[in-house]
Amino acid sequence: MSPKAKLLLLIAVVLAGFLPMRVSAGEIKDFPAPFVSAEDPYGRNTGIYLPSNTTDQELQAALLLRGELGEETWKEDMLVLGTLDTLQEARDNRILIAALSDLPEEAREKLPPESADLKDQGLCYEYEDEKGTVLVVTADEASLLPQTAAFFLNKEGYSDVEGDLALVENGPEIVEETAETTESATEDQPVLSPDLSLWPYPFRKDGEFLPLTIVFPDDISDTELNLLGRILAMKDGGISSETDISVIRCEDADAESTRNQIIIGTGDNNDYLKALMGEEEIGDNGCLRLLLRGEEETPTLLLYGKDEESLSWVLRFLRSKENVNLMEGDGILVDQDLGFTVIRLPETEEEPKKEETEGGRLTLMICIAAGILTAAGLVLLVVYSIRDRKNERKV
Repeated sequence: MSPKAKLLLLIAVVLAGFLPMRVSAGEIKDFPAPFVSAEDPYGRNTGIYLPSNTTDQELQAALLLRGELGEETWKEDMLVLGTLDTLQEARDNRILIAALSDLPEEAREKLPPESADLKDQGLCYEYEDEKGTVLVVTADEASLLPQTAAFFLNKEGYSDVEGDLALVENGPEIVEETAETTESATEDQPVLSPDLSLWPYPFRKDGEFLPLTIVFPDDISDTELNLLGRILAMKDGGISSETDISVIRCEDADAESTRNQIIIGTGDNNDYLKALMGEEEIGDNGCLRLLLRGEEETPTLLLYGKDEESLSWVLRFLRSKENVNLMEGDGILVDQDLGFTVIRLPETEEEPKKEETEGGRLTLMICIAAGILTAAGLVLLVVYSIRDRKNERKV
């Protein structure tokens, strides 16, 4: 081998040691690899993509998978949510979640013969392309997608699957938000005044998100999906596969619900969000706002903009961990240059209760008495000290 060839080989070996290991497409039983993998500890971006006219079931399926993947990696911010409209921009591994009729052309070309007659089954299959590995989660009807995605929440359920294809008969039952499942997320735990510096408080307790409802517009945009993903990953406060999470449209949202809510939208597409904002003016800025909603003072996070462009400023702002660490107060306003203003609402001063007033007076009297006794003790100490010195002189 010539010296030049040896040098090139040495360079290739050295570079291989620094580049992240590429995990080839495996089998269904290898999940969560290669989307998150012990062999690739620094992670690769994994995008979870949904149709632009996302249904609540599709988004719920995406959040289930995102929660499961988030438990397997400390690089949660590399798990991206997006719409199929931006799929061409993806550079790494992808998870596509959509009804059969909404799948992009490339994924439809890879459909296995089993997809011809799914009926009430879900279908999961993998394939490899020049960008990475693609996992497709699909079904004839979007309503079956949460149960199909839930197939990956049980390792025992898919660990014996051979190959890159799985038919899902019935996944675990997914509980939708109903009158019976809206127990208070704040019961028996008083909530302090909202402060973004404490995130993910008050949405999380003992390391787990409290029951959560995502409220989104009829037509959710790529910006809104990505913003939701950033919020859920912010300060490593990600949801898990065990999180009690539901997804509803803004027209179905209930301001009196006692479940925590994250609400996303603009002045044009989310009337529920506008009603909660009330008379509060944000101008042309994007806004991230914490508030306590209703008589139960239920924690609520608003992600709001006059239009999608101003909402995108919030997304760009949150992509910087330095910016996230600077957040405080009840909320922030973000301008087009990514400058931000902290929102601090005036605190309401309550009159002190009678017990508290009387307790304060008692404490003051005790402090005064203790001060008098201390002073008297010091005076006596000085007097005795002088007398001892006089006696010593006489001797």
